[in-house]
Amino acid sequence: MRRTLISLLLALLLWPLQSQTTIDTAVNFSAKDITGQTHVLYDILDAGKMVLIDFFSTSCGPCGTYAPHVEQSYQHFGQNNGNVHFLGISWGDSNQGVHVFDSTYGITYPSVSGTQGSGNQINIAYNILSYPTIILIMPDRSIREKHLWPPTTARIDSLLIANGGITTALASQGGDNLHIALWPNPARDATALSLKVSGPSSLEVQLTDLMGRTLRQKHHSLDAGDHRVEIPTDGVPSGLYLVHALINGKSRHSFRLVKE
Repeated sequence: MRRTLISLLLALLLWPLQSQTTIDTAVNFSAKDITGQTHVLYDILDAGKMVLIDFFSTSCGPCGTYAPHVEQSYQHFGQNNGNVHFLGISWGDSNQGVHVFDSTYGITYPSVSGTQGSGNQINIAYNILSYPTIILIMPDRSIREKHLWPPTTARIDSLLIANGGITTALASQGGDNLHIALWPNPARDATALSLKVSGPSSLEVQLTDLMGRTLRQKHHSLDAGDHRVEIPTDGVPSGLYLVHALINGKSRHSFRLVKE
């Protein structure tokens, strides 16, 4: 009995490490999502886009926990109109079952069912071992990330930006376009966000490493007009980092920052 309990505990501890694809190069597929749109992997890659796939099951608890995180990243990177294409691929459920799952968790990125959208065959082709499994495929068809765990929004955003993903460049505020930039970059002791807002705004600034760990964080209240918000980088080791700016709690911008 004791040996069984120990084996069970070990299995639970190792579960996230095991849930990954075992292949290195993407296998082409044509999949129809629950809205009827067809997604051909190689066509998307040949258009110069990277593809982030959320392999999931509608009966999987962690899948429901992390799908909203994937959804937030989908919003940050232009809802498949930028250089990142998001796709959810289910195992073992129908279009209706996936529709209920998406409605429950507020998912709007394209979802492919297991039994009606060829999701089961794609899961087998990629040898998916457990759920959820988040992978990133590059335009050269290499699988850059075999298993992102845990798949939080911060970690997904960090992964995509580190590999050249482009977030939405402009955000709408009161009918105006909000322009925001990061300079200097590379930085030594500090960098700064330059932005202009059309009315009173809140700004949350984060400096994170590529693992999504927060190194600096500060809230700012801004009046209408031009602003330069400094971000200290003294004491931060040389390397590649991410700067995230959240404006009015909904408009998110991310930048790659090189610390000299």
